[in-house]
Amino acid sequence: MENTLILIGMSGIGKSHYSRRLTANYGYKVLEVDKMIAEELGRHDVYDVTNFLGHPYSEEYKEKCKQYLELEEKFTNIALDYAEAHPEELVIIDPTGSMVYLPPETLERFGKFNYTIYLDVDDSKVGTMVAKYFNDPKPVIWGEFNDFTEDNFKERILEQYPKLLNKRRELYAKHSKIVIPYRDHEDGFLDVKEWLNQHK
Repeated sequence: MENTLILIGMSGIGKSHYSRRLTANYGYKVLEVDKMIAEELGRHDVYDVTNFLGHPYSEEYKEKCKQYLELEEKFTNIALDYAEAHPEELVIIDPTGSMVYLPPETLERFGKFNYTIYLDVDDSKVGTMVAKYFNDPKPVIWGEFNDFTEDNFKERILEQYPKLLNKRRELYAKHSKIVIPYRDHEDGFLDVKEWLNQHK
């Protein structure tokens, strides 16, 4: 499946941005799992899904996360099914940042594709990503790092986000075949296809 690119990484790292660039430059079809989830939930966009989940300290958060992860599994598999059934098409799969919580049998499917690409991030980006979470948040599944109350929320985010990011970095690298270092894509102008050709 040489024609499928799977871009994985933390929410806010640029997966959707590079998907749009690849579509404009080469005509890729993008299967964006976050967008599929938003449509299923009747939400306007991925940012509105954050409103659906609510604050991590709220009573309904745990149940909403469960529903979100069920939809993530459903639509990730739909995207992978499509790519497998249309190997001749130029396809980009843009999973959510929480793809690391998918069941093992779904994660194993990523390994069938030659171009499962992790857009890495480094410590210099953490402050910016934390600020984006507060100012313009996308959905984040906190997993084992969910130790929040309404009173300690901001303080705990500042403590937990770097821990979450470091754990995710380890898991993203584990489930990818190619890692694009942050220094190569931090300016937002990277041509992913050209980078892949240069690093064969």
